[in-house]
Amino acid sequence: MELKEAFNLLEGTVLDIKDEHVHKDPGGKSTPAGAAYAHIIVSADSVINGMILHKPFLLETKMNGKGGFDLAYPPYDEAQLAVWLKKVKVDMAQLKSYEKEIRTFCEEYVSGLTDDDLDKKIEVQGMGEMTIAYLLGTFLIGHINNHCGEISAVKGLHGTKGYPF
Repeated sequence: MELKEAFNLLEGTVLDIKDEHVHKDPGGKSTPAGAAYAHIIVSADSVINGMILHKPFLLETKMNGKGGFDLAYPPYDEAQLAVWLKKVKVDMAQLKSYEKEIRTFCEEYVSGLTDDDLDKKIEVQGMGEMTIAYLLGTFLIGHINNHCGEISAVKGLHGTKGYPF
């Protein structure tokens, strides 16, 4: 239920981003709304397929590399990600298609987990051992919600309504 709510909040928050604001840099270390949205979607793919299942991302398989952004997503490195977030250009329609696919995939995966699955500990490269429940709560649901706040704030800087409520 928390995952569905996080995706609902994301969908509602990005629904009315104006075209002229998708790539507009709000300044400082803030991220353009379109780039933040792309980061959320790729990260969701990364958590389930990369960290937990150790499978290729949906971006590479079902989406055939067409996630709706013009630059390859960088390997996990904060400095490279910061550059990517400032430079990437997104196609919101295509990105929303990727979001729909990854949302369905994530929700189906999570709904099939048992309590034992959630308690299972896995090794996450560079971060140590953690339970699947922790990964999902922090790196999937929490991540979506955190960046929704960022997108909402950036929309507010552009003079538009942030959250959908």
